[in-house]
Amino acid sequence: MKTFLLLVTLFLFFPLSESQMDRSDINLVDFKWKNRLVLVFSESPGNVLFQQQIEGLSINKSGLTEREVLVLSLFISGESNIDGKPISVESAQRIASKYNSEQNGFRFILIGKDGGVKMDTDDLVTIDTLFGRIDSMPIRIREMRMQ
Repeated sequence: MKTFLLLVTLFLFFPLSESQMDRSDINLVDFKWKNRLVLVFSESPGNVLFQQQIEGLSINKSGLTEREVLVLSLFISGESNIDGKPISVESAQRIASKYNSEQNGFRFILIGKDGGVKMDTDDLVTIDTLFGRIDSMPIRIREMRMQ
């Protein structure tokens, strides 16, 4: 009985926040051959370059969907996410250690469906540049022919 009361007391004083409970643990391997991934690294969501990049990507969400692109926003401080859905801190750290180990400020990486890095820059990428790169990939060319 004492153990039960202790557990109830702990949950009352230290409840899990909704964001902690809803964070997904992801592994990029799970997206191989299904999605293209855009990784946008930044110190925090308040970074001006990050905000400009996300705004630029949001201009054509239907184009991203058509090309099966998922956007991961990965922060040194702040809640990382995949298409706006929170991911676990462990997932963000695992991805950052592989693709942004030097923890550069702003960084944009495009990963193809084959899992290979197709673009890696610390500059803003326009939607036209992104779509041009994707549309020139052999897998995407086959997809467009089949549509």
